[in-house]
Amino acid sequence: MEYVNASDTKTVAASVLGKSIVTVTRLRSPQANHGMIEEPAVEEALLLSVQLRDYSGQAWADGKLLDFNFSKAGDVNLFDYRRRWKANVISPFDSIHFHIPNEALTSLEDKFSSKVLDAFAISPGENVKDSAVLGLTQALLPALENPDCASRLFLDQVSLALTLHLTNRYGKVPRRKTFVGGLTPWQLDRALQMMESSLDNDLSLAALGDACGLSPAYFARSFKVSTGMPPYRWMTNQRVIRAKTLIQATRLSLREIATICGYRDQSHFHRTFANNTGLTPGEWRRLFRT
Repeated sequence: MEYVNASDTKTVAASVLGKSIVTVTRLRSPQANHGMIEEPAVEEALLLSVQLRDYSGQAWADGKLLDFNFSKAGDVNLFDYRRRWKANVISPFDSIHFHIPNEALTSLEDKFSSKVLDAFAISPGENVKDSAVLGLTQALLPALENPDCASRLFLDQVSLALTLHLTNRYGKVPRRKTFVGGLTPWQLDRALQMMESSLDNDLSLAALGDACGLSPAYFARSFKVSTGMPPYRWMTNQRVIRAKTLIQATRLSLREIATICGYRDQSHFHRTFANNTGLTPGEWRRLFRT
């Protein structure tokens, strides 16, 4: 996103089926009248833009001015980077940009479609209301505020969910069959053992899928069928359970416990613990020491 003159930029990256990297960037600027931005490179990729505040500007595709000059907060726009794009940024802006290589989309075709995904049913410059995209975007905001502490497993799952949603809703491909299966007993045992032994580390969907002989997408869906929750949620619950045990049974500092439980940032540990238990780690410790 170097071609956008933003005063505040944060980026995280995730994989889709372990084959391609989707980058997510938050671009913000309180200043107006940025003028014409540098043209992005032509490439086999899509840009999905989600506005977090009202925005006004102009856009050109292949030299043609589009019928577009305003987006409301929550609007979604899709741009095909195989075309040449220019933009005149008029207002202040705050938006999330998903850079999605075509490889990330075509990697889904082997698993979910028999046709080549070559186009989306969204016109250039069209403002779209999509609660699913907006919800996934909002789920990523904490990770974008502190990219170094973002869970790789969580980022991979959000990225996979986003690309699957885009292909199912807007892609010109046949709908896939409804998924109903779960993990076999040996697959579930192996996955749980890997996850339990990696509570203090980052673990990817691709690694879990490989261990079970499944694609990352198939593994994620099978795991949820078997356990009732996605892998990242299971990991979060287990980290909180381990933290509660360590708080009650040891004299380790809360910072040490956060590290043992896989949290690189203590504020993230406090927030997650409180969301799951209704108490902060300090309050939990005081509760069991009185």
